[in-house]
Amino acid sequence: MNVTTINRIGSEAIYANIPSANIIRSLATSGDCIDRFYLTGFEGLCLSMNHAQLTEAVISSVVPMGGELLVVGSEDCCSLWRNVCHSLNIRVSAVDTAKEDVVTAVATILSVNPRISHVMTSTHLDSNVLCQLGATIRSYHKQLVVDNSDDELTVEAITEAGIDFAIAASETEDNVSVIIARRSRLVMTEGNARRSSHDIYALWQSSLSSRNSTWLPMA
Repeated sequence: MNVTTINRIGSEAIYANIPSANIIRSLATSGDCIDRFYLTGFEGLCLSMNHAQLTEAVISSVVPMGGELLVVGSEDCCSLWRNVCHSLNIRVSAVDTAKEDVVTAVATILSVNPRISHVMTSTHLDSNVLCQLGATIRSYHKQLVVDNSDDELTVEAITEAGIDFAIAASETEDNVSVIIARRSRLVMTEGNARRSSHDIYALWQSSLSSRNSTWLPMA
């Protein structure tokens, strides 16, 4: 498994409306890194994984032992996430966006189920609903994972919606997929992974040796 951490995208406003996955993939392919992306508080991981592998790596790594994942989406959208949880012996609950008021349903579930540590959804949700959902999740001190493989989020949108982990799986044969992770949340994944080959914390740490030693300390 190949992994490249792209830490130097830059926090300038010029990047705010560029799809985050496009930035990471472009830099990973060209090797041309723009300085000090890490000062934004996010880390970018480029991984040689397909969609299913990427999804398993994230779920396996972010949900703590004894934790539970709440998946939000249509039946088709949630099927992969639920199957991954079942294969990893992770408890999973679901909110069907075709049948329920998403924000209200999520708030109700979070209020009665303290085991849930993360909520996972996709960019099939309307952007306003996604922002409302993010605010609700933060109010319960939970974390938000968003699959944006079909409709890539911008860097600005990730920040506005309070997303902790955004993933984008490759649609091409090279299987170059990406994770944009809030660093404070990425640090919390240490020791969670159910499979060592899909441990995003370990992959991130192993790549830090390539970080320029002359850069300023991380925020």
